[in-house]
Amino acid sequence: MRMFFNFKYINLFFRKNKFMINIIFGIIAGIGTAIGIGGGTILILLLNFFTKMEQYSVQGINLIFFIPTSLLAIYMDLKNKLIHFKIVKKLIITGAIGAICGAVLASKVENSNLRKYFGIFLIIIALNGTVTFILQYIKSKKDKNINYKK
Repeated sequence: MRMFFNFKYINLFFRKNKFMINIIFGIIAGIGTAIGIGGGTILILLLNFFTKMEQYSVQGINLIFFIPTSLLAIYMDLKNKLIHFKIVKKLIITGAIGAICGAVLASKVENSNLRKYFGIFLIIIALNGTVTFILQYIKSKKDKNINYKK
């Protein structure tokens, strides 16, 4: 039986067309950043899956990518009055502390292990999102049944 996707040929295509692929990756990750679903995470996944870069390089590219895309997203959110500054102030301070701790920790971890830990982190996030979605779906069904019976 022949598979629909042959990843060998897909990877070959990506290696031969790097410029176009970088444009596609940038657009996909930029959209993710703009709508707040983690464009950086998307970019890391794409770069890890379709390139042979080390995890440290991928993370560095992601951090540089994040600067202009997040500034544009911030501008749009400011324009639409979607930013709550009281919360942001607290998060900036604690986020900076977390970034320092994470950078120190990442510098002490071997590249292959860092990639595994990132994968585990993504699995946990996916499971959390799935469980949350299912619980919200069940709750909405119960709410509809309660409203329907009235």
